[in-house]
Amino acid sequence: MMSCKITYIYGLFEIGTEEEIRYVGKTDNPSKRLRDHRNDKNSTSHKSCWIKSVFNKGGDIGLKVFKVVNHDNWKDEEIKFIKEMSTKFKLVNLTDGGDGRMDNIYNRTFAECKLWLESNKPEWIVGMKEYKKWSKMNDFPDFLPKAPNRVFTDWTTWGDYLGTGSIHTMKRKDIYLSYEEAKKYLKENFDLKSSVDFKKEKIPVFIPKKPYNVYTCWKGWHEFLDYVPFKRINAEYLDYDSAKLWISENFGPITSKNYREKSKNNEISIFLPRKPERVYENFKWGEFLSTNGRKKNKSFYLSYNESVSIVHTLNIKTNAEWRKWCKNKPKEFVRIPSSPSTVYKGEWKNWFEWLGN
Repeated sequence: MMSCKITYIYGLFEIGTEEEIRYVGKTDNPSKRLRDHRNDKNSTSHKSCWIKSVFNKGGDIGLKVFKVVNHDNWKDEEIKFIKEMSTKFKLVNLTDGGDGRMDNIYNRTFAECKLWLESNKPEWIVGMKEYKKWSKMNDFPDFLPKAPNRVFTDWTTWGDYLGTGSIHTMKRKDIYLSYEEAKKYLKENFDLKSSVDFKKEKIPVFIPKKPYNVYTCWKGWHEFLDYVPFKRINAEYLDYDSAKLWISENFGPITSKNYREKSKNNEISIFLPRKPERVYENFKWGEFLSTNGRKKNKSFYLSYNESVSIVHTLNIKTNAEWRKWCKNKPKEFVRIPSSPSTVYKGEWKNWFEWLGN
């Protein structure tokens, strides 16, 4: 009985010279075949060299379908078109046709190939990507198909074929544990206290990497991993002045960025809000953290002469060295401005005087 499956006889050409066919072939998927030709950069065949020459001069190739044929009759049609086109154009085909790349005859079954791979494949072959790369190398066995998923009718998965046990992402949902089972497994086999811990661990494939996208009953990481989160929401916060005093006594003048980092790392009291701007009325970071914008207020800094006398003892030679020193300025020098030319605008002369060079 004749197959109902169809295939296509096509020709390749250089964009801009559509009437000049350079290669004739057959394919079951024209758009994918064109992508394959465009990515064919490692082969040294006449066809590949022609394609590379087109791209090297900034051009591109196109594909034209000549005829749609029954899959059982494509060989005669391909031979016919190659013969016809070779009288008109300089084709890069290496054969007269009828020897399509996916119609190789393999003498080993899927099970036999699996068994051979189990003991003989290179260790670095762990998935489809590595297998495809290996198939282009000289040591790739002739009896193994380059595209086994398209050759074997009893094909299962790459994980099964290569013996790695890996499962395609789209099929993993079929093996995921239930929400409660996953919770129990993690509790018994890991000590996870946060989503960060979860992402660092090598979690088995039967538990999703993004459980919040899989489980409709998702209630949060703390419930899934069964830990008590560090919370401030129920804390009775210090009043504004007491909070200011605590920060000043424990950290001195800090920036809002410092405050957020310390809060995130749980370095501040639980009686201080993580986002004080949402707790205190008429909130201003500079006033709350005792900086009060003083680095822009000239009265905060030492006088010009006092600053100069101190800077001269630092042995800083260039403007670049000065900027580097200012990035990690010791606390005892906080009243010396990092931008003296701006602060001492009326008294400023030049960098040579400021640095004492």
